[in-house]
Amino acid sequence: MTQQHPITPPSELLQQWVAQIWHEGTPVRVALSDEHIATRAAQWGYQQAVEELEAFLRKDHEKG
Repeated sequence: MTQQHPITPPSELLQQWVAQIWHEGTPVRVALSDEHIATRAAQWGYQQAVEELEAFLRKDHEKG
């Protein structure tokens, strides 16, 4: 089993983003689809980092 980097989106999310590109059977230009997936992945990664920081700050706040 390959360990996934903690900030790599799960394959289910990647599949969802690809499905959004092909929504209603209309193909999108390759460059646009790459941009869509890269943008969604960056947004997802940012959200994961924010959630981890919030959890860290709550934990630290509860200590002191």
